[in-house]
Amino acid sequence: MQKCNAQGPSFSPQLVSTIDLLDSYSTSIAHDRQRAASRSHYTLSSAKMSLDPPTYLNSLQNNIRARPIPWEGAVRAGTITDNDLKRIKAVDKVRKEQRKQTVEGDTEAYRSLLLGGNQGKSVLESAAKRADVIQYMLVLSGDLINGMPPQ
Repeated sequence: MQKCNAQGPSFSPQLVSTIDLLDSYSTSIAHDRQRAASRSHYTLSSAKMSLDPPTYLNSLQNNIRARPIPWEGAVRAGTITDNDLKRIKAVDKVRKEQRKQTVEGDTEAYRSLLLGGNQGKSVLESAAKRADVIQYMLVLSGDLINGMPPQ
């Protein structure tokens, strides 16, 4: 449950635990990529392709991806906006190449969806009381980030 205080929103222990798990995974992958890239017989691209996520985390992400999310109900309840829903559906459960083209076609809109900005809150802020939506959006965010070429 989200509470507002002087430092900003605070989130449920379950959500914090999920975020911490995903953060530790991404940190671990980044360190593994750096170590592999520093070896003379590896390149960064080969290191990226050779690193598999931990089995537990991969299983958890697949479990979250498979969960049905009542997106239309979330719009009716005011948890997310209709525009948020359109952007989510445009990149959810589609081929990687189509997802990449969609995000590259409207990078600012997807940045705003995930991070918020002048147009309003991010989906993560808007859905702070819905752990299922937060978890799904964190996994989808990871998929979006992993599907984009490095800048």
